[in-house]
Amino acid sequence: AGGRVVNLIGNHEHLNVRGALQYAGTLEALEYGGLLQQRQAFKADGWIGRQVAQEFQAAVVVDGTVFVHAGILPEFAAGGVDKLNDMVRSSLYFPTETNVFAQQGPFWLRRYAMG
Repeated sequence: AGGRVVNLIGNHEHLNVRGALQYAGTLEALEYGGLLQQRQAFKADGWIGRQVAQEFQAAVVVDGTVFVHAGILPEFAAGGVDKLNDMVRSSLYFPTETNVFAQQGPFWLRRYAMG
């Protein structure tokens, strides 16, 4: 990628923006000043939440290869990465009818890793 860094949204970012911090440990919460501060940081108007919504991507194509956090099924790839990124951004903080955050979505899919 020529030194380019692309931040991808993964399942933990998704959980954090939804306020589900079950995977965050006590030490991690302390880095934010406590659990309430950590939750606030990941809200839509929080400093990390804004960054995730504006700068992170669900998928990116680099030199003809698609990168996502977990895996991508044809139903999500069919519209291209721009459509997927738009769908994720529009539903990240405001849940919609999309199943992009479900077990078979690009943040949780383990089909390819498990064989």
